[in-house]
Amino acid sequence: MAWHGTLDLRYRRDGEATRVHDRHDGPLRVLRSFHPEGERVCHSVLVHPPGGIVGGDTLAIRIDLEPGAHALLTTPGATRFYRSLGETATQSLEGGAAGLVAKRIGKRLGLDEAGVEENEMIGGSALTIGEYLSPRLYLSYGVGLFQPGEVIALRYKLSHDVGVRIQRGTEETRAGVEYRIEK
Repeated sequence: MAWHGTLDLRYRRDGEATRVHDRHDGPLRVLRSFHPEGERVCHSVLVHPPGGIVGGDTLAIRIDLEPGAHALLTTPGATRFYRSLGETATQSLEGGAAGLVAKRIGKRLGLDEAGVEENEMIGGSALTIGEYLSPRLYLSYGVGLFQPGEVIALRYKLSHDVGVRIQRGTEETRAGVEYRIEK
């Protein structure tokens, strides 16, 4: 039986305190939110009661960290992925908090782009950095946050509406034509 779960977390500033509102679907949830360092930082313990993750499981965490809010997310133990001959299991992280950290790191390193995004070739969230080598040529590198894997992508813009994209991942290579149609 495959587990599908989503967890939406919204951290907001309330005076000097950080408060969290969570909404879940499926078994993925917040066990406890508390403030051991004082009201400014909200600690949230995330749990997936079935234990490890097996083939076919899909878990997604979306985080919205409003300006001035501070949060620390943790789990009671390391997430365990179990081998399966069936479907691939995925765990993903989305939201302003992860992307903001990546963008700040990218900016300090002088990169054109850095962020956390879903990557189909890795099968979940990836930390991705990229650089424009010319106005039409873009090179990016992504590494899996929860699943092992990496992907290199090269994108070349043929015109305003048409481009070519080539990706080389740990286990496969893809190429395609990207186009945009405006109405």
